[in-house]
Parts: sequence; C-alpha cells; structure tokens
Amino acid sequence: MKNLLITLVIFTGYALSTNAQTDYRQWEVGNYKVRMGQEDMFEKGLAAHNKKFHSAAPYKIGVSKCMSGPSSGQYTLVLGPVTFSQIEGRPAGVDHDSDWNKNVMPYVESEGEGSYWRQNDEASYNPTGSDKFTKSRLRFFTINPGQMDRFKELVKMVSEVYKAKNYKAAYNVYIRYGASQGPHAAAEIFMDSWAYLDIPNTFQKDYEEVHGEGSFQKFQDDYEIAIDRTKTYDELNVWKPELGSN
Repeated sequence: MKNLLITLVIFTGYALSTNAQTDYRQWEVGNYKVRMGQEDMFEKGLAAHNKKFHSAAPYKIGVSKCMSGPSSGQYTLVLGPVTFSQIEGRPAGVDHDSDWNKNVMPYVESEGEGSYWRQNDEASYNPTGSDKFTKSRLRFFTINPGQMDRFKELVKMVSEVYKAKNYKAAYNVYIRYGASQGPHAAAEIFMDSWAYLDIPNTFQKDYEEVHGEGSFQKFQDDYEIAIDRTKTYDELNVWKPELGSN
C-alpha cells in the first residue's frame, strides 16, 4: 500500500507539472499545394481569411512560399505561437469554416501533414530588426536514436557563435513535437536578403575563436553521431506578410 501511495503521488505530481507547462513557444504548421494557375485566387482568399479570423494572438497566421527542396512551390501556414491549452480556442464555427471552404480550399490541390514545432530557446539568436526579415533557409534533421540531447547542445554552441560574432542573420532551432520517423528538428537562418548566402563562409574560424582551438573537429564528430546525414535537407522560403494576419 505504501508503495502504491508513493507511485500515485509521483504520477500525480508529474501529471500536474505536465499540464501546467505552458511557457513554451510552439507553432502549428501545415503545407498546401495550390492548383496550377490558381495562385492569385488562393492568395486573395487566404489573405482576407487570415485578416478577418486570425487577427489576434495566439491565433495569428504567418505564410511562406517554398522556393527549393521537397516542398517547392507549396505554401506553409504557421499558426501561433500557441500552446496545446490554447488550441481548442482557435477560431472556428460556421462563419470561419464557410469562409475557408469557399474562398481558400477550392484552389488547393493537396494538403500536407500537419505538425507542431517548439522553439529551442537555448539555440535562439535574433538580432535587432530580424522581425522584418522575409528570407529563410530551413535545414531539417533526422536525429539518431538517443541523440537529441547531443543535438541540442550542438545547436546551442552554433547559436553562441552567432551571438558572439554579431551575425546579421537570425538563427533559431525548432524541435518537432511527438514521435515520428523524421525530420525531428529544423534550424532556420533568417535573413533580409538572399545575398547573405553569398557572404564568404568563416564559420569554422569563428567557431574556434568562440569555443577554442580544435573545437570545430569535435563539433563535426558529434554532428556525425547525432544526426542521420543521409536524411538532412534544406528548403529556401520567402515569407509573405501580406498573406498573413498582419
């Protein structure tokens, strides 16, 4: 009986702490492939819908269009940041659903898998003005079993280089919520112009200046342990504020 009571206390405490965790930043993400030649109508309906029904936090929606990678040509809708406690309060009802079904979905050829992504605060770097950036490179990672902690430490060290060297691009990491075959994480470089990608790459030198001589080799070795490189891929995206809530 004593062991049972201890187990119940531990389980109850865990449940309460889990239910009370609402301090994370999470986004609901969905991809949409638009019918050929229907992009203008889709964008018009989407922009009007978001401004009418998603004008207030935490249910604001951001929209991007993919330029390269597996989702090329598709639109990504990002709702949030929103916690699971807030999800059920999202805009809904006859007016909302009717507008969506009438003015957006007729121009959609297919809808991708929905997913939830949480920001890894320890690997975040957002310089002044980055909230206005509209270009991003997303790198998706499949994490090897048991290696998520190692991965988080690696991207934290990358973020520290961005901060120490005052890079002009933002760097943020997101972890996918829930079990999946991958990708499990994504690192986003946010920039104001694609020209940022043409800047000479000094990351290895900068990394060792921040973390010490020889540290980059250890970084690479741990990187090989943590992720499945055969499943790593990039996507370039253009964010379209005019289609979102703002």
